[in-house]
Order: sequence, then structure tokens, then C-alpha cells
Amino acid sequence: MYWKLIRISRRRQCIFKVSCSQHVHSTVVKDGLLCGIKALVYRMQTCRPGYEIISLKQENTLLLVLKNGNVLQEKEISESLIRQQCFSIDTN
Repeated sequence: MYWKLIRISRRRQCIFKVSCSQHVHSTVVKDGLLCGIKALVYRMQTCRPGYEIISLKQENTLLLVLKNGNVLQEKEISESLIRQQCFSIDTN
């Protein structure tokens, strides 16, 4: 319903490579409704402002530190967030 009711232009940018709605949907299909609800709660608690992007220049990678302290590797970070970060590094 989310994908049909809310236009793409109105959706908030997800910080995860696999969007929250896609992640929850695939979790429900694969592991059932209870696991899907747990995945939704986790994403709702972590996919929000308050994160920090760290550039590890020696390793040529980015890390995303979530507000709750969890760390995402670059392969888990949204492409648009990575592009935004790379642009801000280039202009500084």
C-alpha cells in the first residue's frame, strides 16, 4: 500500500541501500510477519536524522554511524547518500 499511496517525490530519502519499505517487504515474504514487524521497528528507529558519515580515506570507503551507534558499511548505504557525501567532500 505504501508504494501505491505515496508518490516517490513525497517519500523521504532512505539512508539504506535497500529502502526501508523494500527491506520490510522482503523480510515478511522470507521470514514472516513477526520478523517483518521487527525489521520495520528497527528501520523506524534508525532511519532518521542524527547519523554521521565518516570517510576513511586510507581505506577509500565510507561508514555511516547511526544515531543508535550501529555502523553501516558503504555497501549498505544508499547510493544517493554516497553521491551527496562525495559531492560535499569535493566542494570543501
